[in-house]
This record gives sequence, structure tokens and C-alpha cells, in this order.
Amino acid sequence: MRTLNQVFVFSAVVNLILLSASTVYAGHRILVIPKGTKAVFWQKVHEGAAQAGKDLGVKTVFRGPRNEDQHDAQKRIVEWGIREKCDAIVLAPNHIRLTAPVLEKARNHGIQIVLIDSKMDAGHHACIVESDNTKAGLQAADYLAGLIQNTGRVILARHMKKHASTSERAMGFSQRVSNAYPGIKIVADPYLGDSKGFAYRSVIE
Repeated sequence: MRTLNQVFVFSAVVNLILLSASTVYAGHRILVIPKGTKAVFWQKVHEGAAQAGKDLGVKTVFRGPRNEDQHDAQKRIVEWGIREKCDAIVLAPNHIRLTAPVLEKARNHGIQIVLIDSKMDAGHHACIVESDNTKAGLQAADYLAGLIQNTGRVILARHMKKHASTSERAMGFSQRVSNAYPGIKIVADPYLGDSKGFAYRSVIE
């Protein structure tokens, strides 16, 4: 789960990306693609992008799939950005590799790519701005250990498969528990997905 601080950070990130355009790129279009649109986190990023575009005279277009597991939707939106001749794409990839071919195509069309929130395997982007997800997992393990006095059985509930941020946080948590808290045992590590229904079925099963 993303914190309020992260919301502000990524809203600020989008603002900084747009600031880099300054007056040189006034009138240009930047396509902002979140992992999904229903979460408050991404709605705040939308607000930040829209306000920055208004302030700087840069047109921002915010398009994304409804849910964070709709990988093909992200690819189609990137394709749309290519057809519409957008000048840059800000992408929060909801899979570590599936959008790579279409991002390469966008780059070949002269479109600048900036990633936010999560890494990708392919390097078609100009830069990436993200949280230190591994460190977040380490800190979560330390905090939980304090709550349960360094001993007990815990469940590591993960978000989405093939999300770089999910993988890094889970890795940080698991490594910290293994190395520093031998009295804590991770008894399950299910993926809870992007919907209440999927999460419920994952827990029940």
C-alpha cells in the first residue's frame, strides 16, 4: 500500500518532469499512463500532471487502464500516443516487460520515455523516478518485528505478479526477516492482486 508521502512524491515527480519542458516545449503534449486509474494514488498523480500542464502551457493527457492487471491496455495506450504524435510519455509500468516492444517503437518515433514507480527489464526509457522499494521492504520487516517482539508466524501479502515494485518490496522484507529475525517465520506469501474479489479468493484458498 502506498503512503500519503508517496502520493505527494509522485505528484511532485510529474510536476518536475513537466517543469523540465519549460517554455521550450510549450504547446507540446505529454501522455501520462498510470498503472491503473481507480486508486486514489494515481488520481492524485493525475491532479498534479493536470495542474503542472496548466501552469506551464504543456498539454497533458492522462490515460490508463482501470485496473493494474490490465497489461494489454497499457500497450494500447502507448500505441495511441504514438499515433497521436505525443512528444513524451510518462509511464508507470504495470508489468516488468510486456510494454517493452511498444516503448521501443515509441522511442524510434522520437518520443521521450520516463518511467515512474516501477522498473522494467528493457531500457527504452530516458530516466526513472521511483521509491527505494527494497528499503521499504526492509523497514516493513523491522517495524513488524517490533510489533510482535521478534517472534511469530506472519503472512507476506504481495500485490501483483511481475510488478517490479512488488517484487523488490517482498525481497527486501524476506531478506531482512531471514537475516535478522530467526524467530519470525513467513508461513505464506500470496499475491492479492488488484481487486477485492481476487484478494478474497487468494486468502480463502
